[in-house]
Amino acid sequence: MPDPFFILNSPFKTIENESEFFELLQNSRHLCDILYKPAEIVNKKIKNTKFNNISFSKKTITDTDINNCEFTDCLFIGTDFIKVNFSNCKFIRCNFYKSNFEQVYAKPSQFSLAITDKKYSNIAVHLYNQLRNNYRDDSQRKYKSEAEYQFEVWDARQYLYELKSNKKSLFLHAPILIKKYLHKILFGYGYRTRNLIATTVTIISILTLILYSFPQLFFTESIKPSVVQSIYYTITTMATLGASGFPNPTLSGEILIICNVLMGISLLSVTVNSIFKQVIR
Repeated sequence: MPDPFFILNSPFKTIENESEFFELLQNSRHLCDILYKPAEIVNKKIKNTKFNNISFSKKTITDTDINNCEFTDCLFIGTDFIKVNFSNCKFIRCNFYKSNFEQVYAKPSQFSLAITDKKYSNIAVHLYNQLRNNYRDDSQRKYKSEAEYQFEVWDARQYLYELKSNKKSLFLHAPILIKKYLHKILFGYGYRTRNLIATTVTIISILTLILYSFPQLFFTESIKPSVVQSIYYTITTMATLGASGFPNPTLSGEILIICNVLMGISLLSVTVNSIFKQVIR
């Protein structure tokens, strides 16, 4: 049985020329069940329209503005998008297999519902790879991070799907799967600032709590630092500035300092850099 994600649902109408299609657009804001035959759409403005079960596969769409449109169960297989602006659009269960994006303006969130089934993860990987390359070429930095994040999400899903499809042992691949999962949750693959902030705050809180609860393990003299002092010690050692006013550390204290420094060099610096980039944008 043919995969419905790759073919139009029957019955459908075949449009043989561009003028016929745009005449329909003038008369209706909801087009359904159409196979668009012309090879291209050039220099058009399309807005406020819903498209259902329509194939634009193997077409070239150029110098076109598409505004406030919704595409459901549409096919864009092998479609070339060149200098296309998508504004406030939504794609639901749409197939972008081997599609290409060049100088396209579009928020990645507009494609969030285009592919939801994990068995089509390879198509999603291709889609977000095209988007992130498009944003890199056109310096659309505000969208690039989200495209990079979605690419990593679907790349991990594709990896898991291929393991299951090929009946490979998940146990043997558990270290890679766990690494991918933790990288997503804790660090947002390095592209989600909120994940980095949450992880950084959590680690600082844990290190602070350990110091506050067991100071006798970390200092040669008996002291009881306050919560503020514990936070101060943790952050200053993370920033490798040293923490004056505290007695000499024990061996456990030196290990704690090393942990703080390593966290500061890796996690804290990455988080601060990510926040700085967001502010610059």
